[in-house]
Amino acid sequence: MSRIITWWRSWEITIDSNWITTIAMALAAAACSALLLREASHLVFGNFGVRSLYGPNRFSSVLNVGAALYLIVLAFVSRPWFLRVGFGLVAIAFAGHLFLDYFHAPPSLQYQAAILGSVVRQIAYVIFLVAVVQWFKSVTRWVPRSDSGVDNP
Repeated sequence: MSRIITWWRSWEITIDSNWITTIAMALAAAACSALLLREASHLVFGNFGVRSLYGPNRFSSVLNVGAALYLIVLAFVSRPWFLRVGFGLVAIAFAGHLFLDYFHAPPSLQYQAAILGSVVRQIAYVIFLVAVVQWFKSVTRWVPRSDSGVDNP
C-alpha cells in the first residue's frame, strides 16, 4: 500500500496551456454538460416546443437567424471535422425551428420536429464535450514531482 502512495506523490499533473484558455475550456465543458442535461430532461419529460405554441416571437426569431448564420460560419471555419459536424447540427436545429415557426406548421409536426431537434442538439453537445476532453488530454501530462526541499510526511 505504501508503494502506491509513494508512486502517487512522486508525480504531478502539468497543463501546457495558459490559464485563460484552460478556464474557458472548463467553462465550455460545463456549459455543454448543462445544455446536454437540459436537452435530455426535455426528451425524458416531453416538454419541448413550448415557445412555438404562442407563435413566432420576432426578437427570438432574429436571434435564431443570427445564431444559425453564426453557427454555419463556424462550421465552415473550424478545422477539425467533428467540430464542423457539431456546429452544423446545432445550426440545422436552429434553422428547422425557425422554419417551422414562420410557415405555421401544425402542432403535431412541431412536436415531432422538436423531438428530432432535441436529439440533434444532444448529438452536437456530445461532440463538443468529446472535443473538449480531447483538448484536455492533449495539454495535460504527468511530470516528475519537483522537490521544494521540504519532505512530505
